[in-house]
Amino acid sequence: MKFNKRLYIKNCLKELITSGIVIIGVIVALVPPVILTYYIINYGSHSFYIKHISNFFCIFGLYIGVLSPLYFINRDFSMDTITLVCNTKENRIAYLNANVLLAFFLSLFYSSIGVATVLIANNLGVTGDLNINFIIGFFCNLTITIVFYYLFSYLLFSFLIKSNVVFSLLTLLLLFIPNMISNILYSTQNELLNNLFEKIPMYFLPIYAGSNIMGVSQYIISILSICILYTLSMKKTLNLTF
Repeated sequence: MKFNKRLYIKNCLKELITSGIVIIGVIVALVPPVILTYYIINYGSHSFYIKHISNFFCIFGLYIGVLSPLYFINRDFSMDTITLVCNTKENRIAYLNANVLLAFFLSLFYSSIGVATVLIANNLGVTGDLNINFIIGFFCNLTITIVFYYLFSYLLFSFLIKSNVVFSLLTLLLLFIPNMISNILYSTQNELLNNLFEKIPMYFLPIYAGSNIMGVSQYIISILSICILYTLSMKKTLNLTF
């Protein structure tokens, strides 16, 4: 039986909505920026600005944006459904492409939620330089970061690595390790080391996502890294053995 990409994506999106996964995900992503916005508006804090709102959205927004499409990959590999779907070369290619498209659509959705969050916060009175360049950069940063970490996680699953290991590593890479490295770089003030890490996607993508427009070289590195991850994922998918 031929794998139907359009039907697969449609059913996945429908399941995410009807099961409440998307709704819960949006609520979780919005909790930090909503709390901070409430604090700023009601207590008139001058220590926080609009970029703090975007950063607070990224705390869980990026994580949820990656987890949502991974829900289906985790299920397929955990329940061995993958063996039924990927029974031909054509189906394996279609399966990967469908899931990448699903991740891309969801990244656009969560990126839009992030942009809407900072716009609403700004209209409610949170100050800061919210220009069109930052909005576009914020949207692109979120989209690229979600797709990058999704493909990285998919690649780990394709090596039949256990889901608890994948999700633990994803949590560390998105929520903890980049901030730890950032603090170390700030304390050492080593320009060479700082320049080196700012060319590593797993560092600069989470760090820059909610606060800065990335440089041209960083966008190029990000796109190339996504292409490499996609190529590796395709190669591994075609060679899956069960």
